Amino acid sequence: MERIAFRMLFLYYFLLLHGANSVEEDIKLSLIKFLEKLSPSNGIIMDPNFGWNMSSDPCAGHWKGVTCEARSISVKKIVLDNFSLNGTLDDESLCSVQSIILLSLNNNNISGEIPREIADCKELTHFYVSGNRFVGSVPALLFSNLKRLDISNNYFLGELPALPAISSLVSFRAKYNQLNGAIHTRIQLP
Repeated sequence: MERIAFRMLFLYYFLLLHGANSVEEDIKLSLIKFLEKLSPSNGIIMDPNFGWNMSSDPCAGHWKGVTCEARSISVKKIVLDNFSLNGTLDDESLCSVQSIILLSLNNNNISGEIPREIADCKELTHFYVSGNRFVGSVPALLFSNLKRLDISNNYFLGELPALPAISSLVSFRAKYNQLNGAIHTRIQLP
């Protein structure tokens, strides 16, 4: 009977390690794919000093711009400001890393629209993309989880989305765009 219990314990331990390793591999792959979309022609992903590769760990491997939470060893922040990134924002890869709370891509050359699906990043509360070349309208869903949002110095145009239902937004910066409309706030009195 002890042999069976020992074998079951060994099998459980093996599956647990294999499953955790698969999750870690998926996270690394998603982050690398995210950076590849942001830097298709400037070679950052190929720079060994940048650290973003499958043979290292985002938390223990010193990936540039990545901050992890020590207790859970999970990626919490990505700050890639001033890296001359010139691609597009890949929301699918980003949102598959469910632990990210802050994304900062300030002062790059990232273009295209901000995908509406960025709202699927449920833990993302801080989103900074000032000083890029984003275009189009500002997706209303973008505001659903965010506490801080900076989309200044881009090429957004059109009406601001209606924001009265947003309760968690603390700061919103959108200067130097072609936006119009008013920001309405709802004040709740005790």
